[in-house]
Amino acid sequence: NKKVVNSLKFSLATSPESIKKEIRNTNASYIYFAKYEDYIEILAFPPESISADLKKVYENANAQIWEIGNK
Repeated sequence: NKKVVNSLKFSLATSPESIKKEIRNTNASYIYFAKYEDYIEILAFPPESISADLKKVYENANAQIWEIGNK
């Protein structure tokens, strides 16, 4: 029953601060990245430069899921 927010801002961000801002604006608890054949979504910056509370909790051939801790 949670709202899903679609955003490319995590993959296309120009700075770690812009990702932090998107996390605050969406109040997200998780970030989901899709993988389709040659198309792979990823974080635009290393997770440690965004937040110490950002942790990868799942990955397979089709997706990556990151949990956002303290916002």
